[in-house]
Amino acid sequence: MVKIQHLFALIVSFFLCTEIQATHIVGGEVTYRCLGNNNYEISVTVYRDCDTGVPWFDNPASVGVFDANNQLLMDLRLPLRNNDTLDLFLTDTCFVAPPNVCIHKTTYLDTVNLPFRVGGYQLVYQRCCRNQDIVNIINPLGTGATYMVNIPETALNTCNSSPVFRDYPPVYLCRNVPILFDHSAFDLNGDSIVYELYTPFDGATPLNPMPQPPFNPPYTPVTWIAPYSLSNVLGGTDVLRIDPQTGLLQGTPTIIGVFVVGIRALEYRNGQLIGVIQRDFQYAVGECGRRDNAAFFTPTVVCNDDLLVSFQNTSNSFSGDYRWDFGDLNTVADTSRLQNPVYIYPDTGTYTVRLIVAPTSTCSDTFYRTVRVQYQSLNPQFTANINSCSDRATVTISNVTTDSLFAVNDFFWDFGVANINFDTAQGRTPTYTYNSSGTYVIRMWATAANGCRDSITDTVSFNLVNARLNDTSWACPQSSFIQLNPNTITSGQNYSWSPPTGLNNPNLPSPLLSPLPAVPTIYTATVTAPSLAGSNLTCTSVLSTVVAVPPPLTVDIITDTSTCAAAVLVTAVPNQPNVDIEWASNVQFNPVVSTQNPYNYQIGGLGMVYVRATDRYGCQDIDSVRITTGSFGVATNFTHVLGACANPRALQLLNLTTDTSRGAISSYQWTVVAPPNSSLIYTSTATNPSFNLNVSGVYTVTLQATTVQACVGFAQSLITVL
Repeated sequence: MVKIQHLFALIVSFFLCTEIQATHIVGGEVTYRCLGNNNYEISVTVYRDCDTGVPWFDNPASVGVFDANNQLLMDLRLPLRNNDTLDLFLTDTCFVAPPNVCIHKTTYLDTVNLPFRVGGYQLVYQRCCRNQDIVNIINPLGTGATYMVNIPETALNTCNSSPVFRDYPPVYLCRNVPILFDHSAFDLNGDSIVYELYTPFDGATPLNPMPQPPFNPPYTPVTWIAPYSLSNVLGGTDVLRIDPQTGLLQGTPTIIGVFVVGIRALEYRNGQLIGVIQRDFQYAVGECGRRDNAAFFTPTVVCNDDLLVSFQNTSNSFSGDYRWDFGDLNTVADTSRLQNPVYIYPDTGTYTVRLIVAPTSTCSDTFYRTVRVQYQSLNPQFTANINSCSDRATVTISNVTTDSLFAVNDFFWDFGVANINFDTAQGRTPTYTYNSSGTYVIRMWATAANGCRDSITDTVSFNLVNARLNDTSWACPQSSFIQLNPNTITSGQNYSWSPPTGLNNPNLPSPLLSPLPAVPTIYTATVTAPSLAGSNLTCTSVLSTVVAVPPPLTVDIITDTSTCAAAVLVTAVPNQPNVDIEWASNVQFNPVVSTQNPYNYQIGGLGMVYVRATDRYGCQDIDSVRITTGSFGVATNFTHVLGACANPRALQLLNLTTDTSRGAISSYQWTVVAPPNSSLIYTSTATNPSFNLNVSGVYTVTLQATTVQACVGFAQSLITVL
């Protein structure tokens, strides 16, 4: 148990560690600077996602120093010094990125003495795992990163320092906004630099996310996932590319996501490659909003007698500075600095309204909207009428809408039914049918030819009849009564049944009818639903059902029987076709053991078999039989006669006695086994067999008898022969 618990804890800790170590790596690079006397300052820069990434930066960071044969020479442990949060550096200062974009940076520094070595040195830092949101490589959550730099022999001989990238690329890119970034590097020695994209390397693993020391070279590149590749890292048509001479990075991201990118700077001196630095980083591409985005709402046509227009400001603004111009050219004071102003126009007409957000900022934004202001001459009026109702109510509209100046040419209706998308209709006088009781507010919007619009409501209330009757109510012939409308759910509604003859109460929802009618008879129920409070509308339905008695149903099965077989086939014979048959061993039919007909009854001694037939009207009949079985007896004291003492002796078995209640015997099987010191066995199928016995001793005589009903009986006796 202890071992199992330890194993479970190990498994849990593995998954927890995998999760904890798995989401923070964003990028990194390794550079070096020669200090003289074979001393080199090693710089390792690491970037992490400070929004979703855990844990914190390594402290210390393990940097492995390998020779040209990939053998570990040293494990440098670089302490954590500081960290910083990078600026987003959006290409347009008026853009804003989502608030959860955040990148931390730290740089580890240490000095190490590296004497000349054939083949030079490889400096390596590794970590796992990459950001789980990356979309352009396979399994980023299980993929590590390797940041490395080579110090070749030439660099050792000349005290060379590696190039250093001038700036970190933008953390966040706006979708559909072109990239134009100087990704060049600075070289202390004035060497020539050539730039290219490269495929970054995998590194540490989820099982060992922080190897100390790092794994030995060589390292495997990450795997691009289609359709991404080194030639199209971000996807889209304007692919990411870098100018090999200037380091200018260009392209237009069109796909939202997080993308791994690798940039390599190759250092040349006198045409000879003497060093390479490489940066592995990620781009987050998303939608960018503007710092200040102007927008407002008001109807395009405003109709009222005082010519007052309200404006709803829907802008995004960091400054909260708004400048309104209401387009009234005849008035100087048609401006406002309120967030949601109102303005009273001096006359009807069409006006162009302007809103400027952050007018003094370089990120200011302007929005225009045209408004037509008119006097209201529209008078919407309608009445909703329900003349009668039953289990549904149909509303008809009497529309008397007028306009003193313009034609009214458009109507839009909402009949107030919640959660139904098709309760609207166009037209002057629509109709609508309700299927549920309740109070409904009907609203009409009317629009005149001049664009003015107004609305009005009316209310209808009703309590619908909630009742259903079967077309035919079948009463089984053996029943003494029938209940009309047995499954009613119409509690609280009033019933009146006709004819009342034979009903125990004609005003009940479900009365009893007795005796049953001799011929099919129609019974009618008038159902009335009480009016809702405040409404004079009463809903009524007249429903009917035919009470009829179907032909009697009977079912018969075979008579009582006895058998010695293991099973017997019993058959039910109903007097009607298409009935349901059920078999059971008790009259309660609990459980039902079969619905097959015939039914293969498995015999287990004395038993009753019940059958139930049910017709399509629900009427039933039950029959039963008794099936018995028992042992078949064969007498054990059958007589035998021994012959003379001289050999061979003759044994004759006679006067067999049997239980004849199971029927006549159809076959015999005799077996005579000689004494133990003899291997003789005698058999016979004769009724009265004879055997010649030539060995003294005790013989075992066995008889198996079978009747014509397949009953089997056994008898056995011992015979001594001297």
